[in-house]
Amino acid sequence: MFTGLIEEVGKIENISRTRSQGIIKIKAPGISSRLNKGDSVAVNGTCLTVVRADKNSFQAEVMKETFSLTNIGRLRTGDEVNLERPLRLDGRLDGHYVTGHIDGEGRVKSNRIYKNNRILEIEITEIINKCIVKKGSIAVDGVSLTVISVENNIFTVGLIPYTEKMTTLARKKIGDYINIEFDILGKYVESFLNKKEEQKKNSGLDLLIRGEY
Repeated sequence: MFTGLIEEVGKIENISRTRSQGIIKIKAPGISSRLNKGDSVAVNGTCLTVVRADKNSFQAEVMKETFSLTNIGRLRTGDEVNLERPLRLDGRLDGHYVTGHIDGEGRVKSNRIYKNNRILEIEITEIINKCIVKKGSIAVDGVSLTVISVENNIFTVGLIPYTEKMTTLARKKIGDYINIEFDILGKYVESFLNKKEEQKKNSGLDLLIRGEY
């Protein structure tokens, strides 16, 4: 479990891939010395497992599915990534609950300054759009943010100066892919409503009305 508060911006040193998995090496002197083999770490919001670490960098395993479903598969040597270690049980919970399980990718539609604030417009699919709520929490490349607006498969978020400085988001270009994770509460509500609707469709009365009983 993570909070969406980025500890360090790391730099990709190497990515090696096979047919089924890969290893990603990240330079991160700020957190690497505090990582151990088997630890979890969020890379652009994606929960990965550390397989090796020293005082300057760490390596993590990446499954084939993770390469294909997140922007981890689009990374190249020299790219910057947002990093966060898991939440401690005795730690303060700022941000919001982030699982590290990416729901999908969005694409940057615009990155602009509006009334002295940086605003990101992110284009998403209709499926992703169902779980995004105005003023709700969302993790964008692992960064905990608040949704300003959502309309026609585009949502916007704002970056305060601290977030601009401490994450990669201010440097995103139009067309860049960004990992999206919904607020976990929203996902449970969506799942509950879908199950209720399915139960209603399969009820005896509904089947009778449709002539299928």
